[in-house]
Amino acid sequence: GTFAETMLASIDTEFGKKRPLWAEGKSFPKGTYLMQEPGVIAIDVADFVTKTEKDGAAYELLTGYGRSGDALAVLPVGRYYHGDGPSVTYRFAVPKTEEYMLRFYFAPSNPRELNGSVCFGLKLDGGSESIYDIIPEGFRSGDCFNGHWNQGVMINMREKLVPISLTEGVHT
Repeated sequence: GTFAETMLASIDTEFGKKRPLWAEGKSFPKGTYLMQEPGVIAIDVADFVTKTEKDGAAYELLTGYGRSGDALAVLPVGRYYHGDGPSVTYRFAVPKTEEYMLRFYFAPSNPRELNGSVCFGLKLDGGSESIYDIIPEGFRSGDCFNGHWNQGVMINMREKLVPISLTEGVHT
């Protein structure tokens, strides 16, 4: 039941907002977010294109929660999934083939047990799933002298950077 959110506003091709120069004259599926100069795609957490349930659990939108106004949570809470859990899918396009950095923002959730983890899965373009832990090594919950815990409290979020290789075009 980790809460996840992305930050700020978006440029969505379906709502008549300005297109970047690289996208002029190209068509994209409904709901595709376009990379803006200088290389940023900011996707609002509520703008997923599909949502998949698993065993009665699903991502639900929490309106008014989080730094950007909304967040997602898997409900009901307390279940653990490894590989085949509930999911949401986002669609975005990049102008060229190269290395990119995905930046994920989460509410400052803490592990339920000492030395525990809070993980999320990422699957790009239908490929195999990669699992990432948002809890850094050396984290100690509630320890005011622990820099990792302090940072989560002070900025009220956790951040995870994931490097990926993408080809030019649309991705999910």
